[in-house]
Amino acid sequence: MFDNSEFNIGEVVSSAYSLFLDHSSYILAPLHELPIGASSTEHPTWCPPPAGTLKINVDGAASDKYIAAGIVARNSEGDFIEGRFFYGDWHGTNGVIEAEARAFLKGLELAHSLQVSSVIIEEDSQFLVSYLLDDRLRYPWCIRSIILDCRRLLSCFSNISIKFVSRLANKSAHLLAQYMPFQVLMV
Repeated sequence: MFDNSEFNIGEVVSSAYSLFLDHSSYILAPLHELPIGASSTEHPTWCPPPAGTLKINVDGAASDKYIAAGIVARNSEGDFIEGRFFYGDWHGTNGVIEAEARAFLKGLELAHSLQVSSVIIEEDSQFLVSYLLDDRLRYPWCIRSIILDCRRLLSCFSNISIKFVSRLANKSAHLLAQYMPFQVLMV
Protein backbone atom coordinates (compact mmCIF):
# COMPACT_ATOMS: atom_id res chain seq x y z
CA MET A 1 0.00 0.00 0.00
CA PHE A 2 2.97 2.30 0.61
CA ASP A 3 3.65 4.32 -2.57
CA ASN A 4 1.12 2.09 -4.33
CA SER A 5 3.78 -0.61 -4.60
CA GLU A 6 2.81 -4.22 -5.11
CA PHE A 7 3.79 -6.84 -2.59
CA ASN A 8 3.41 -10.55 -2.07
CA ILE A 9 1.54 -11.19 1.17
CA GLY A 10 3.15 -14.64 1.46
CA GLU A 11 6.62 -13.10 1.41
CA VAL A 12 5.61 -10.51 4.01
CA VAL A 13 4.20 -13.16 6.35
CA SER A 14 7.22 -15.43 5.80
CA SER A 15 9.62 -12.58 6.50
CA ALA A 16 7.72 -11.51 9.63
CA TYR A 17 7.62 -15.09 10.89
CA SER A 18 11.36 -15.49 10.30
CA LEU A 19 12.08 -12.32 12.30
CA PHE A 20 9.76 -13.52 15.05
CA LEU A 21 11.62 -16.84 15.31
CA ASP A 22 14.97 -15.07 15.45
CA HIS A 23 13.91 -12.96 18.40
CA SER A 24 11.45 -15.12 20.30
CA SER A 25 11.95 -17.69 22.98
CA TYR A 26 13.07 -21.13 21.88
CA ILE A 27 10.23 -22.58 23.95
CA LEU A 28 7.79 -21.72 21.18
CA ALA A 29 9.28 -24.27 18.76
CA PRO A 30 7.49 -27.64 18.64
CA LEU A 31 9.54 -30.59 19.84
CA HIS A 32 8.94 -32.54 16.62
CA GLU A 33 10.88 -29.87 14.70
CA LEU A 34 14.13 -30.52 16.56
CA PRO A 35 17.04 -31.44 14.34
CA ILE A 36 18.44 -34.92 14.17
CA GLY A 37 21.72 -35.23 16.02
CA ALA A 38 20.57 -34.24 19.50
CA SER A 39 21.08 -37.65 21.03
CA SER A 40 19.59 -38.89 24.24
CA THR A 41 20.81 -41.59 26.52
CA GLU A 42 18.52 -44.55 27.03
CA HIS A 43 18.89 -44.35 30.82
CA PRO A 44 16.33 -42.38 32.84
CA THR A 45 18.87 -42.02 35.65
CA TRP A 46 22.49 -40.87 35.81
CA CYS A 47 25.02 -43.44 34.61
CA PRO A 48 28.76 -43.25 35.25
CA PRO A 49 31.03 -42.56 32.30
CA PRO A 50 33.60 -45.06 31.01
CA ALA A 51 36.85 -45.40 32.98
CA GLY A 52 39.16 -42.44 32.45
CA THR A 53 36.31 -40.14 31.41
CA LEU A 54 34.84 -37.27 33.40
CA LYS A 55 31.10 -36.64 33.14
CA ILE A 56 29.82 -33.14 33.70
CA ASN A 57 26.12 -32.51 34.10
CA VAL A 58 24.86 -28.97 33.56
CA ASP A 59 21.50 -27.28 33.89
CA GLY A 60 20.10 -23.78 33.95
CA ALA A 61 17.16 -22.17 35.70
CA ALA A 62 15.49 -18.80 35.35
CA SER A 63 13.02 -16.61 37.17
CA ASP A 64 11.70 -13.17 36.31
CA LYS A 65 14.85 -11.41 37.49
CA TYR A 66 17.57 -14.05 37.84
CA ILE A 67 19.30 -16.86 36.00
CA ALA A 68 21.24 -19.68 37.60
CA ALA A 69 23.35 -22.62 36.48
CA GLY A 70 24.32 -25.81 38.25
CA ILE A 71 27.39 -27.79 37.20
CA VAL A 72 28.38 -31.18 38.67
CA ALA A 73 31.44 -33.23 37.65
CA ARG A 74 31.82 -36.93 38.53
CA ASN A 75 34.24 -39.66 37.56
CA SER A 76 33.67 -43.21 36.33
CA GLU A 77 33.12 -44.39 39.90
CA GLY A 78 30.36 -41.84 40.36
CA ASP A 79 32.50 -39.87 42.81
CA PHE A 80 31.88 -36.15 43.05
CA ILE A 81 34.90 -34.30 41.64
CA GLU A 82 33.76 -30.70 41.63
CA GLY A 83 30.63 -28.60 41.43
CA ARG A 84 30.00 -25.03 40.45
CA PHE A 85 27.17 -22.60 40.59
CA PHE A 86 26.50 -19.49 38.54
CA TYR A 87 23.98 -16.86 39.55
CA GLY A 88 23.19 -13.52 37.99
CA ASP A 89 20.62 -10.80 37.51
CA TRP A 90 18.53 -11.16 34.38
CA HIS A 91 16.42 -8.69 32.44
CA GLY A 92 15.04 -9.97 29.15
CA THR A 93 12.74 -12.48 27.52
CA ASN A 94 14.86 -15.61 26.97
CA GLY A 95 16.12 -16.29 30.48
CA VAL A 96 15.67 -20.06 30.28
CA ILE A 97 17.77 -20.56 27.15
CA GLU A 98 20.40 -18.10 28.38
CA ALA A 99 20.61 -19.97 31.68
CA GLU A 100 20.99 -23.31 29.84
CA ALA A 101 23.66 -21.87 27.54
CA ARG A 102 25.50 -20.25 30.44
CA ALA A 103 25.41 -23.59 32.33
CA PHE A 104 26.94 -25.38 29.35
CA LEU A 105 29.68 -22.77 29.01
CA LYS A 106 30.46 -23.04 32.73
CA GLY A 107 30.63 -26.83 32.37
CA LEU A 108 33.13 -26.47 29.52
CA GLU A 109 35.16 -24.02 31.58
CA LEU A 110 35.23 -26.52 34.44
CA ALA A 111 36.39 -29.33 32.13
CA HIS A 112 39.08 -27.06 30.71
CA SER A 113 40.30 -26.04 34.18
CA LEU A 114 40.50 -29.69 35.27
CA GLN A 115 42.60 -30.47 32.18
CA VAL A 116 40.81 -33.72 31.43
CA SER A 117 41.50 -35.60 28.21
CA SER A 118 38.10 -37.30 27.92
CA VAL A 119 34.83 -35.65 28.93
CA ILE A 120 31.10 -36.10 28.46
CA ILE A 121 28.82 -33.12 29.04
CA GLU A 122 25.16 -33.86 29.60
CA GLU A 123 22.37 -31.29 29.39
CA ASP A 124 18.59 -31.67 29.61
CA SER A 125 17.84 -28.93 27.08
CA GLN A 126 17.44 -30.63 23.73
CA PHE A 127 17.37 -27.24 22.04
CA LEU A 128 20.75 -26.19 23.41
CA VAL A 129 22.36 -29.54 22.58
CA SER A 130 20.99 -29.21 19.05
CA TYR A 131 22.35 -25.67 18.70
CA LEU A 132 25.81 -26.86 19.75
CA LEU A 133 25.88 -29.97 17.55
CA ASP A 134 24.52 -28.42 14.36
CA ASP A 135 26.05 -25.10 13.31
CA ARG A 136 23.44 -24.76 10.55
CA LEU A 137 20.69 -24.10 13.09
CA ARG A 138 19.47 -20.62 13.82
CA TYR A 139 19.50 -20.04 17.55
CA PRO A 140 18.14 -17.08 19.53
CA TRP A 141 20.34 -14.04 18.99
CA CYS A 142 20.59 -13.42 22.74
CA ILE A 143 22.82 -16.49 23.20
CA ARG A 144 25.02 -15.95 20.14
CA SER A 145 28.11 -14.93 22.10
CA ILE A 146 27.69 -17.82 24.54
CA ILE A 147 27.31 -20.35 21.71
CA LEU A 148 30.44 -18.96 20.03
CA ASP A 149 32.36 -19.19 23.33
CA CYS A 150 31.17 -22.80 23.76
CA ARG A 151 32.28 -23.74 20.25
CA ARG A 152 35.68 -22.14 20.82
CA LEU A 153 36.15 -24.15 24.02
CA LEU A 154 34.84 -27.35 22.42
CA SER A 155 37.66 -27.13 19.89
CA CYS A 156 40.19 -27.36 22.76
CA PHE A 157 39.19 -30.96 23.57
CA SER A 158 40.38 -34.02 21.69
CA ASN A 159 37.73 -36.34 23.13
CA ILE A 160 34.48 -34.66 24.10
CA SER A 161 30.89 -35.78 23.79
CA ILE A 162 27.75 -33.67 24.18
CA LYS A 163 24.58 -35.50 25.10
CA PHE A 164 20.98 -34.63 25.68
CA VAL A 165 19.60 -36.52 28.68
CA SER A 166 16.32 -36.60 30.53
CA ARG A 167 15.92 -34.39 33.56
CA LEU A 168 16.03 -37.51 35.73
CA ALA A 169 19.50 -38.31 34.39
CA ASN A 170 20.52 -34.71 35.06
CA LYS A 171 18.97 -34.43 38.49
CA SER A 172 21.98 -33.23 40.50
CA ALA A 173 22.69 -30.26 38.20
CA HIS A 174 18.97 -29.54 37.90
CA LEU A 175 18.44 -29.45 41.65
CA LEU A 176 21.50 -27.27 42.16
CA ALA A 177 20.32 -24.76 39.55
CA GLN A 178 16.76 -24.76 40.94
CA TYR A 179 17.63 -24.66 44.63
CA MET A 180 20.40 -22.11 44.94
CA PRO A 181 18.69 -18.94 43.64
CA PHE A 182 16.06 -19.17 46.34
CA GLN A 183 18.67 -19.68 49.06
CA VAL A 184 20.71 -16.72 47.81
CA LEU A 185 17.62 -14.50 47.76
CA MET A 186 16.80 -15.35 51.38
CA VAL A 187 20.22 -14.37 52.70
